[in-house]
Amino acid sequence: MTGKRAENRRRNTDALVSAARGLFTEHGYEAVGIEAIAEEAGLTTGAIYSIFGAKHGLLLAVLDEVFDQLGAAVLPLRQDSGLSAEEVLEGYAAAYRAIVSSLDGQRVLRLELEALALTLRDERMRERVTERDLTRSEDVVHLLTNRRTDSGPLDEERARRMAVALTALMRGLAQQHVLKPGSVEERVWTSSARALTHALC
Repeated sequence: MTGKRAENRRRNTDALVSAARGLFTEHGYEAVGIEAIAEEAGLTTGAIYSIFGAKHGLLLAVLDEVFDQLGAAVLPLRQDSGLSAEEVLEGYAAAYRAIVSSLDGQRVLRLELEALALTLRDERMRERVTERDLTRSEDVVHLLTNRRTDSGPLDEERARRMAVALTALMRGLAQQHVLKPGSVEERVWTSSARALTHALC
């Protein structure tokens, strides 16, 4: 692919993801057709099929973008090698809570739930989800590996167990936070995440 074609494809990809995120988060995934996304992006439906294969490919791209934002939010934790595992977990929980506390974050959570429902009933979607790490658990593994705990530095195996528990805990708290506003105090996020160091180390 030539430089000009690659640039055009990247620009079209960005436009489609931006349009899809806006429409999906406002109206829900199921309610939005590919024609509306293409029109919002100023492109044709053929561009969607060419770049993403189908509408659910766009959904995955939107969710990828969202979790990339979480990765950016926790970047200071990655850069501070002096933090303990407990401090990293607490910082991650605070960043996650900040994202899902925003209106956009709550709409994205709805999208994530729609994606989960689609994954359970659509084999193609399930295959595509298994190809990527939407939860960014591998990023959390790298974030935690070699961090100090009371029982010594976390090796990769223990960091992996903790990453799975942390991402599951955050999603559960996020759902509770959205479904029943005010029911999850801020300290519950951080103290629950911190407790994983004692439960899994």
